[in-house]
Amino acid sequence: MAVGLLGVLGLATLSTGCSDAPLYSTTPEIRFVRFQNDTVPEFETIRITFSYQDGDGDLGLSVPDTNRFDLFITDTRQAFRPPQARDSVFRYNLPYLTPEARIPSIKGEITINIEGGSPVFNPGLQSESFPLRIQIRDRAGNLSNVVTTPPLTITR
Repeated sequence: MAVGLLGVLGLATLSTGCSDAPLYSTTPEIRFVRFQNDTVPEFETIRITFSYQDGDGDLGLSVPDTNRFDLFITDTRQAFRPPQARDSVFRYNLPYLTPEARIPSIKGEITINIEGGSPVFNPGLQSESFPLRIQIRDRAGNLSNVVTTPPLTITR
């Protein structure tokens, strides 16, 4: 399991109205929005923004837990394995995004800062391009759809 230094910024739009019914599915849904830069020098911060919506607003933990992760980012390079990791998935905690409103449906954007970035692994290359895969899990254990980003390029 790889645990890295991560900065996460979240903006939630809380929905209100006359009904208690969720406005969205209670299984979270995400969409890729953008990379701050789609070409990044190795070991520089990678900044990714994705949008989310969740019908019952149960995203994130009130206290981060290093034994229960809810944000998963997969490096799709075949040769990639983080140090001491069993796979190429980085695991993080989402910010606590539970609304105080009567209707718990939420939507917004989350920006992830992957501090320390990534190296170019192939010694014969000056750069590597690859997509990342992103998925989140709510507190009920529902996994979102998997989003595949456009290629990210890491340069020497």
